[in-house]
Amino acid sequence: MTPQGKHISISTIYFILIFAIIGGCEKQPSHPIDSTIEVSSLQSATLSLSTINTDTINVGPERKPDDLLPIRLRAYATPYPLSPEGAKTRFSLVLGETQRILASGDLRNDGIAPDAIASDGTFSGYVDFQIERSAVSLLQLELWSEDKNRNRGTSTILSITIIRSNQPPALSNLAAPDTVPIGNQNRTILLQVRASDPDGQSDIRRVIFNSFRPDGSPSLGNPFSMFDDGDTANSGDPVRGDGIFSLRVAPSPPTASQTYRFEFQAFDRSNAGSNIITHFITIVP
Repeated sequence: MTPQGKHISISTIYFILIFAIIGGCEKQPSHPIDSTIEVSSLQSATLSLSTINTDTINVGPERKPDDLLPIRLRAYATPYPLSPEGAKTRFSLVLGETQRILASGDLRNDGIAPDAIASDGTFSGYVDFQIERSAVSLLQLELWSEDKNRNRGTSTILSITIIRSNQPPALSNLAAPDTVPIGNQNRTILLQVRASDPDGQSDIRRVIFNSFRPDGSPSLGNPFSMFDDGDTANSGDPVRGDGIFSLRVAPSPPTASQTYRFEFQAFDRSNAGSNIITHFITIVP
């Protein structure tokens, strides 16, 4: 027989153990961890140019397919929400087909050109790179915000199309006589023609004419260059840079009337030729 007051049931022991375990556990302070990292995304992003015609960029007197062209673009980006201290706005420019990196760097918000106003929330910068003239392609500029721990926000992609779209020059307003009486005098003839180019006057590389004798054979010295240099004493051109090209020539006195054919043409830096203007001049004794 069990002494009175000494009997402890199994259920009572279980209850005591559970209570001891719960009561013995020291309550730990709560430290919630935010697993999300808030990095600014770009509210807007723009480029100064989205299409580049490499036939408008000159690095020499003649455009060659393997010319290495320096190109500078301006990029602008506005992060949202505003980037905290130590954050950056970055970019990377890649060639579409090969994903070759052409340029990378940071945009700034310090008021130094091309950035207009310091700390206004709009980041700006130059994107400088080089590309061959023949590399007709699509470039991609990736822009993104990055916090001081180098965590990146959502990227924005801008496309840049590289094209070649040269337009040839054009000739007009030829000024040349139809008949020139020479006699026994050393007489000169002033030939003038206007040259223009849709890609700009600086794209005109040369303006020339070829002359042909009455029998159709080419004259010695073809082609003859014309000038827009304002050198009246030599070329005979009266005004420099007005788009009118000139040359003063001195035909030899003939023994009988002779008709010469003149063909005028202009060429640009891509060696594209203009229309040809044909004119006949009769030289009489």
